[in-house]
Amino acid sequence: MSSDRDWSGRWVTVLGGAGFIGSNLVIRLVELGARVTVVDGLIPGCGGHPENLAPVAPGIVFTAADLSAEPIPGPVTAADVVFDLLGDPAHGRSVVEPQRDLRHNLVAQVAVLEAIRRSSHRPFVVLASTRSVYGRPQRLPVGEDHPIAPPDPNAIHKYAAEQYAVLYQQMYGLQVVRLRLTNVYGPRQGNLDPAHGVTGYLLGRFLRGEPVLLFGGGTFCRDWLAVDDAVNALLAAGSRPQVAGHVINIGHSEPRSLLDFATLAREILGRGEIRSAPVPEEQRTIDIGDYWTNPQCAAERLGWVASTALRPGLTRALDFYLATPEGARWPPAPSHS
Repeated sequence: MSSDRDWSGRWVTVLGGAGFIGSNLVIRLVELGARVTVVDGLIPGCGGHPENLAPVAPGIVFTAADLSAEPIPGPVTAADVVFDLLGDPAHGRSVVEPQRDLRHNLVAQVAVLEAIRRSSHRPFVVLASTRSVYGRPQRLPVGEDHPIAPPDPNAIHKYAAEQYAVLYQQMYGLQVVRLRLTNVYGPRQGNLDPAHGVTGYLLGRFLRGEPVLLFGGGTFCRDWLAVDDAVNALLAAGSRPQVAGHVINIGHSEPRSLLDFATLAREILGRGEIRSAPVPEEQRTIDIGDYWTNPQCAAERLGWVASTALRPGLTRALDFYLATPEGARWPPAPSHS
C-alpha cells in the first residue's frame, strides 16, 4: 500500500475527477495533503457532477474541459502524477452511440498522451481501464495473460486507449501503468444510472422503491470492488513509477453472485423486491457471464489486496445514499460548453 507520506505536498491531476471513482480518489488525495487539480468535462451521462467534490471543493483547483475537443489544460502536464479516469462507462450506450463512445473513451485519451509527449515535463500516468476488455472469460480467475475479446464498442475503445499508452511509452518514453478495474460500487456513483453498470442499476432501483429484475435469476458472479479499495489500488499504483508499462487487474478475491449482491442490499435496507427475468436479446450480445479476477499480480506489483467485504462495503454505500438522498440522484450536470 502507499503511505500517507507518498502524497503530502505532491502535485496531482485527476482527469474525470468529478465522477464516481475520481471524486472518491480526489477526496482521499486532499486528505493526504496532495495538491490536487481536477479536470472534468461534466458531460451529461458520464457521471461527473460538481456536488461529488463538495467535501473538498475549497482545497482543489477545478477546470471544466472536454478533453476530446478542447486544449489540454496546463496542470495536466505540470503534475507529478496524472490519474486518468476519463470516459463514459456505459456499455449499453456505446452499442447505440459508438461514435460518442469513441470520442470520450479514446479521442480524449490520445489527446492527453499527445499533450504529455509534447511537454518538457512528463508526469507518471495511472490509466484506469476495465476488465471488460477480456470479454467472456475462457478461464477463471482472469489473469493479465487472458485473451482479449472486447464485447462492445466501450471495451474496444478502452483497450485501444491502453494500446496507445503502450505505444507512447515505447516510442516516446511516457510512463504509464494500466489498471483494469472490475465492478466498483460505493458512494458518489452519480445518479445510480443503470447505464453506468449493474451496481448502479441494483442500488438505484432499491433506493427508488422499484423492483429489481435479475436476468437469468442473477446467478452470474462478479468480484464486487468497494470504491475505497479501488482508490487504494490507484494510490498504490501512483506511488510506484516502477510499474510503468505493466497492466494490472484490480478486483476482489471473493466472487459473489448478482443475487447475493441484491439480497444483501435488500437485507441492509430492510425493503425491496427481487424478481427473476429472462435475459433480453440485446443484453446477450454484451453480457460476459461469470467474471472474477486473479489478484496475484496486484498483490506482487502494488502490495495491494482488496480488504472490504461485501456487507460492510454495501452498508457504507447505502448509508451514504440514505443520509444524502439528493446525492443518489444528482440532476444531470450541465455541459460547460
